[in-house]
Amino acid sequence: MGSILGAIMSKAVAIIGAGEIGRAIASILRRKKISVRLWDVDPAKVRGMKPIKETLAGTTAVFLCVPSWVLRAALRNVRPLLPRTAVVVVLSKGMEGKSKKTVAELLPDLLPPRQKWALLSGPMLAEELEQRRLGAGVIATANREVFQTLATLFRGTPLKVEWSKNPSAVAWAGVLKNVYAVGLGIADGLEWSWNAKGWFAAKALEEMHEIFDHLGFHAVHAAGVAGAADFLATGFSPYSRNREFGERIVSRGECEFKSEGCISLPSVVARLGAKTVRRFPVLHALSSVLIHHTDARKTFTKLFSGA
Repeated sequence: MGSILGAIMSKAVAIIGAGEIGRAIASILRRKKISVRLWDVDPAKVRGMKPIKETLAGTTAVFLCVPSWVLRAALRNVRPLLPRTAVVVVLSKGMEGKSKKTVAELLPDLLPPRQKWALLSGPMLAEELEQRRLGAGVIATANREVFQTLATLFRGTPLKVEWSKNPSAVAWAGVLKNVYAVGLGIADGLEWSWNAKGWFAAKALEEMHEIFDHLGFHAVHAAGVAGAADFLATGFSPYSRNREFGERIVSRGECEFKSEGCISLPSVVARLGAKTVRRFPVLHALSSVLIHHTDARKTFTKLFSGA
């Protein structure tokens, strides 16, 4: 393992996607004197950006900081240029609409057969990381050496990382926490009290546990950093796009930007089945508002009253 650790600290790391989280990860690594190469489909986002072939050449880790709905396209461009020994780290937290697969289910199909990969998930609000404030992440990989290698990158930084051997569970945690975070945004838009929002958060976490049990995952993943911690950070933070999306649905009747939670919800419903979704009142209410466009105030009032 020592040779791999030495290589990853001395050679370049590539970050594909120069949005908020991509730039935040870049800042963290650069403060450790790690060479970082940023690339984005929009050249205006990266000063002096090199072609993608040069960006990836000789890298030991490639971070994909793109939304789930463009992950397939991003990997289509990246795959033929990936160094064979590079570790691919994906931060997307959603489900692909067409295939209805999580990121953990997509990667084995989209990457070269022997390419090492991991998910990085958890409460990592980019604005806070940029301010050198604390964050927490789960590196999800079945390969202990991959975890140790990536953990070395973040050692001594404000981003605390831990290991999960179960990328599938971590991927589902990221999907569900975004869906339920939209609900807290709706509650904000409806000007619910903190008491009511506390009730909503408790019910959402309860449903996440039950859904994990239904899917055959241990509930510890729903209660952990990639699940409960990320849900609470995302659902209550003013920086969260998922929370803001829900709030704007109430105030404007629509939202001009996409959110992972709203994009993933139809796939979640399809994977669980409509009959199963009705067992989960909060998830059912969210699907009513976001998919079937029922009135948010009436739907959430009914949810809270238990009618």
